[in-house]
Amino acid sequence: MYTCNVPRKATSEDEKKREAIIKEHGYRCGLLIDFDYADMVSTGKQGVSSGDHTGTVPFMSIGILQEYASPTPNFVHTFAHDLESLIYVLVWVCVLYQVPQEVCKDRNIDQTCLKQWASAKTLNNIGNLCDLKLGQLLSKTVVSDFTPYFKQMKPVVSKLYGLILNSRLPDNTQPLYHADVKQVLLEAFITVKEESCGVENMKRTWQCMQKEPVLVQSNYCSEG
Repeated sequence: MYTCNVPRKATSEDEKKREAIIKEHGYRCGLLIDFDYADMVSTGKQGVSSGDHTGTVPFMSIGILQEYASPTPNFVHTFAHDLESLIYVLVWVCVLYQVPQEVCKDRNIDQTCLKQWASAKTLNNIGNLCDLKLGQLLSKTVVSDFTPYFKQMKPVVSKLYGLILNSRLPDNTQPLYHADVKQVLLEAFITVKEESCGVENMKRTWQCMQKEPVLVQSNYCSEG
C-alpha cells in the first residue's frame, strides 16, 4: 500500500484563480498508480529500463511505439513518453465521450480518427500507427472529431500537440516537460467554460468516489 501526499501552495494570482475553480467544483479526488515504476528524484534516474515498455497501445507515445516496431539498444522509457501518453488519453476522451463519464452511444470508434489507435495489434499495425500519429501531429486533424461538449478543448489539444511536435525536432532543443504541459492545462481552467450538463454529471461522480474511497494496492515485488 502506498500513500502519496504532495502539499502545494498557490503563489501567483492566476494559480489562485485556478485553485478556486477546482475547489468550487469539488475536484479533489485522484488516483496515482504504477508506483512500482516510481523513483526518488534524488537518484538521478531518468526512466525505467529498456525492457519495461509499459502502457496501452492506443495511448503509447510515438517513441515507445517505434521501439516496439524496431527495437534499439539502450532505449530508455522516460517521463516525456508518459506525458505524451497523457495527451493521447485526453484526445480519446474528447473524441469518444459526449460528456464527462458518458461515452457517445451514437458514435462508433471506427467512424473516428481513433480507428487505427484501437486496431493496432501486430508489429506492422504499430508501425502504421506511428506514421498516423506523426501525421496527426502535423495536421492536428484529431480536433475535427471532437464531440460538441469538448469543442472548447480544440485549442488546448492543438497547443499540446504543438509541444509534442516540437519535442520531436531533430535538434531536440525543446523536449516535452511537465511544466509546459501543466501550463497549457492550467490555462484551460480559465479559458474553457463547462456546460451545465457536464458539471452535474461530474459532481455525481465525485460524490460517489468520496463516499466510497478506493484503496490502491501494488502487487510489485522487489527482487533481492
